Amino acid sequence: MRQGFFDGDHFERVLTLISGLVVEDSDVVPRRAVSLLWTIPIFMEWQVERLKEAGGDLAAYDMAITRMRNELERLLGIP
Repeated sequence: MRQGFFDGDHFERVLTLISGLVVEDSDVVPRRAVSLLWTIPIFMEWQVERLKEAGGDLAAYDMAITRMRNELERLLGIP
């Protein structure tokens, strides 16, 4: 994404991996894991201009950011 290229297939693999994680209400998730996971959609948002400059599909990219954020909210709750 830093070079303005969004690989939808790679995104789907990462989202599937994250979707497979299970966190119960009584679980304690390591702080570092939470921070790394929540950095994903933030990083994606930072790269919008690069994707735009490269002529990428902004609508699909925006949908990917939303899907990632929604999955993290499901997994970890709203920060």
